[in-house]
Amino acid sequence: MQSLFREDEEIVITSIVDTLDGFAMVGSAKNENYRVLVLRIDKNGELEWKKTYGSSSVDYEGQNIVAVRDGFLICGCSEGHASESGGCDWKAYLLKVDLSGEKQWERSFRIKGNECAFSLAVNETILLFGETRDPSGNCHFFLLNLDTHGGRIWRRIYCDAEDVMAGGIIPDDQGHILAGSLMREGGWYLHLLKVDTDGREIWERFHKDALVYDMCSGEDGILLTGMRDDHIYLVKINKKGEIVWDRIYDNGCGVTIDCKEDKIMIAGKIEVGESCFPVLYRILEDGTVEWKRIYDKEGFIEKVKPLNEGYMLIRHGLTPKEHTEIIQVGEDGLPK
Repeated sequence: MQSLFREDEEIVITSIVDTLDGFAMVGSAKNENYRVLVLRIDKNGELEWKKTYGSSSVDYEGQNIVAVRDGFLICGCSEGHASESGGCDWKAYLLKVDLSGEKQWERSFRIKGNECAFSLAVNETILLFGETRDPSGNCHFFLLNLDTHGGRIWRRIYCDAEDVMAGGIIPDDQGHILAGSLMREGGWYLHLLKVDTDGREIWERFHKDALVYDMCSGEDGILLTGMRDDHIYLVKINKKGEIVWDRIYDNGCGVTIDCKEDKIMIAGKIEVGESCFPVLYRILEDGTVEWKRIYDKEGFIEKVKPLNEGYMLIRHGLTPKEHTEIIQVGEDGLPK
């Protein structure tokens, strides 16, 4: 596999979607400012095209991507000012590009004053799920329902917390399940919300002392990964939002999860002393570890995807500055 990224490029990849003949990736790239980055690669991992979107005077960030019939939809945030603490003045953002990466349209949405869309779901309409902060500093989740051209149909605001982190959105009977984390009285909670097709709440669940970053739908439930008590965390919930089982592993954080048939792969970072290293786990159906692999470059795994009887790992490095590389491994997690 050729290298898709130069070592001097400041790039973060945040989402990958399967296509008929390969993958599309989205993230952010910094030149003068941050811009949305989209790449298309074939089934062998070879680059087909690579494009950026946004303005040179303000920051744009790409967070998630889905494939649609005639191209891709990308969500994130726009027209803000990035900083180590997250930045300010962001608007929720939706971008439509065709199969060649040519921009067809873009939309920006003001919710409460500082917001970002982290997940999207597409059926007959488009749902954007994300976080927003109002001028007083209170944080909320939002759900935007849009038509196929990005026009607003309705908006819903959920929760009132010191901080929130959107984890993901999964279709379910009657509507969707929204997952994330929220902070109240200084403690983090796993937050689950089932909504109907109009965004109205069906049920809400809270589970204490957990942060979740990513989720996937299994045959008989939903799996989420993140962090609990400074350890890598994996939890399985049923369709009522109840915990079936949960597991903690090594010191570190689970950043991404991939579920294909009976294969559960979680990846992220493991902490060793003052350093962190990329880690990949193969997990059995009851949450026990079949094997784990720790890789020798500092950083963490941002995304994992099956590729050519193995896996494609997107590693994010922090030194000497932020950068991205692809690691190709076999079914046993060992580098090819």
